[in-house]
Amino acid sequence: EASITNGKLTIKINRFGWLTYYNQNGKVLLEERWRVNDGGKKTSPLAIMGREYRPIIGASDYKITLRFEGQDGEKIYGLGQRQEKQLNMKGCTLELAQRNTQSSIPFALSNLGYGFLWNNPAIGRVTFANNLTEWVAECSEHMDLWITAGDTPRN
Repeated sequence: EASITNGKLTIKINRFGWLTYYNQNGKVLLEERWRVNDGGKKTSPLAIMGREYRPIIGASDYKITLRFEGQDGEKIYGLGQRQEKQLNMKGCTLELAQRNTQSSIPFALSNLGYGFLWNNPAIGRVTFANNLTEWVAECSEHMDLWITAGDTPRN
């Protein structure tokens, strides 16, 4: 296991290469969602990877997916201007594309003390389900994200 700390954010990588993000108090902010048959506490007969790069046939690009564990009591705000009734995006699947009545900004702010930027111009979607959060870029060369941590949104 190894870790790196920058400001109030610490990232730990385990022996399998799975990433977990912590705040300055050691509280888990984000944990990649991996389900493999490795005999660990979160096993599955299905191979569900926390990070996926699926080649697009006939192109040098990939369909990229990033999955995190869902967290109880989490509320998600942001993601641009949308024609949605609710302010909290938890429980929603949102398209990451620009449309006439929709301005997608792939930045999410959580009440758990972190902000997450999916820094990818590709068309895609994000799902904030109860059991997982999933970011998808339909056609991209790489994955790029930025995470910030603080005690309040102002931090």
